[in-house]
Amino acid sequence: TDDMPQVRFRKLSQVAKRYRLEEFTNPTYARSGKNVELNTAPANYVRFVVHELLPKQSKAMWIDADTIVQCDVVQLFKNAFNKESEETDSGDILTLPAVAAVPRTGYPVGLSGRGRRIYGDEEISFNAGMYLMELNRWRAQKLTAKIREITLANRYQNWYYSGSQPPLALVVKNNFEHLPKSWNVKMSNAKVDESGALRDEVCLMHWAGPNKPWIKGHESQIHSEFWAVYGTPATDEEMERASGDVNTNAGTNSEISGDDQEEEEEGETAKESKSSNMATERIEQAPQRHALSKKIR
Repeated sequence: TDDMPQVRFRKLSQVAKRYRLEEFTNPTYARSGKNVELNTAPANYVRFVVHELLPKQSKAMWIDADTIVQCDVVQLFKNAFNKESEETDSGDILTLPAVAAVPRTGYPVGLSGRGRRIYGDEEISFNAGMYLMELNRWRAQKLTAKIREITLANRYQNWYYSGSQPPLALVVKNNFEHLPKSWNVKMSNAKVDESGALRDEVCLMHWAGPNKPWIKGHESQIHSEFWAVYGTPATDEEMERASGDVNTNAGTNSEISGDDQEEEEEGETAKESKSSNMATERIEQAPQRHALSKKIR
């Protein structure tokens, strides 16, 4: 539009087809009936082809739909990846961080029991609800191809059970630039003072997990009062209609968080782990349809 001359909209169905977004999905786990949208909705996997959609750009920022930005992103964007900006020879571009994110301790969220046995020694990871990309490094390091390799292998290896968070984290590992923690604050953990104001600096509010502020009935659980400034919870009819659109129309601009499995990580039961392991055993007994059967390095 005239008001936003630099904004360009792309039809999701066309992007999904051209860049084969289906190959990033997790249909094996989706068939269990859990996190179906998270594991299959194309909107969740556009993040892996941003370098294609912005071929002339060197930086990009991904922000999930379940967030509110409260600080100016310009300075953060400008400062990212500048520590080694003078180092541009081919050797450096292949090893320098292509991602900048808020760090967190521990292995990537969303791993299955088998995935934890393989990748559980990772001591640091990040939440993919907000991160920056250095696109020249991303292209040079062929990160999308590496992610695709993991997502396709996961259909038979069952390393992780949800979404776009695990494959990105497994490829990037600990090679990412650290951003201030205020730039990805999980609202279920946020603290407020007596006046209702947030105690700590919060540049990006993130409603990670299944309890979204626009879903009726969750208002009191996750500081939905901050979201209410911009909108009220959807009615049951609106949610049902939106759910139908997501399931039947690949072109829908669905609001899918890249890490909705995070709230469920601590609640995963032994039954689910056992089920995952049983599925893995059945798969391993069948003829292997993918050559990749060991940890990707």
